[in-house]
Amino acid sequence: MAKKIKARIDPVESQLRFEANFYGDWYSESVLAAYLSEQSADASTSPLVQPDLDDSSDQKTVVKK
Repeated sequence: MAKKIKARIDPVESQLRFEANFYGDWYSESVLAAYLSEQSADASTSPLVQPDLDDSSDQKTVVKK
């Protein structure tokens, strides 16, 4: 018996793909394309690097010597 690989399924993407295939109009296809490009842009951006903070209340960055 082969193991099934569970992929992360995005329900919004699935719905947009269904509508684009069902209607086949430019609007549905452009909405899907915009959603996919937004998702890929979000995935490609790395989280911002947070500076090390010292224990003081004013939260100044730690100066490493």
